[in-house]
Amino acid sequence: MITLQTIMDSIVFFTVSGLTFLVCQYIEQRYRKYVLAKRFAGSEPLIINNGKTAVSPRLNKLAQSLGRVAAPKNGKDISRITEQLSLAGYRDEDSVTLFYGFKLGFGLILASLVFAELALTANFTTKSPLMLFIPFGMGYFLPDTVLKKRVKARLEKIFQELPDTLDLLVVCLHAGLGLDYALFRVCNELKEIAPTLSQEFERYFLETKSGIERNTAFENLARRNGSEPLKSVVNVLLQSAKIGTDMAQALKNHTDTMRRERQQMAEEQGAKLATKLTLPLVIFILPALMLIILGPVIINFISLVNDGF
Repeated sequence: MITLQTIMDSIVFFTVSGLTFLVCQYIEQRYRKYVLAKRFAGSEPLIINNGKTAVSPRLNKLAQSLGRVAAPKNGKDISRITEQLSLAGYRDEDSVTLFYGFKLGFGLILASLVFAELALTANFTTKSPLMLFIPFGMGYFLPDTVLKKRVKARLEKIFQELPDTLDLLVVCLHAGLGLDYALFRVCNELKEIAPTLSQEFERYFLETKSGIERNTAFENLARRNGSEPLKSVVNVLLQSAKIGTDMAQALKNHTDTMRRERQQMAEEQGAKLATKLTLPLVIFILPALMLIILGPVIINFISLVNDGF
């Protein structure tokens, strides 16, 4: 006899199996493209990331259809979400539509799952549609949370990559290279160590080759990433070029300052560690310690009570 539990287990099994198959297929396709490109190029290819979202064509079309319905019409809201997507590294012209399409899609998926569960368990009443707004809201705002974490992680990655990038840039400038060619060498040499900054420098070269002035391209570089350390580096480069001072020495001094800031942040995190460990110690270690210390005493006391002293 087929029970409700069997049906639910089957749905979960096929869902997880299907997602696992899709992920494995996607990884295999990416690996094949990488191997073929490496064989044809003779080395690892240099791929310029223009902020394209890696979405399959069918899913892309479906998300765009939903996004046209859910996307805001107000220009301020569109500018705000476009800025957030740019900070996260998504700069495709259809990023806003795809983002709102995923918001609406996740909301509908969670609401549909709850509706299916209520229908299968025969618990669907007239008040049940009101319960669907909770999973719909959770699914609708889930991409916002993911986007905020993506922005935070990307800013942290830029902050971690900057000192090593600036060190190599200073070495190239001391070797007599010009600023643009030095950035080109840094972009090629550090594409594995600092992939985020390498991609941003590649976009900088695309802008300069298209006819945009160097100062404007540097300002665009700082504005589209929203990283304060990167903005300060751009200001150092622009001021050094404007005043005519030694750019390599200015970058070296700025790099030393950034390293001191990172060291101070690490020391601050280390100082907070003892406070953060207090609650886990109280919850997990203190009960076990009290059991070890007081356990024999309690056992002896119970034995004495049972023996009548």
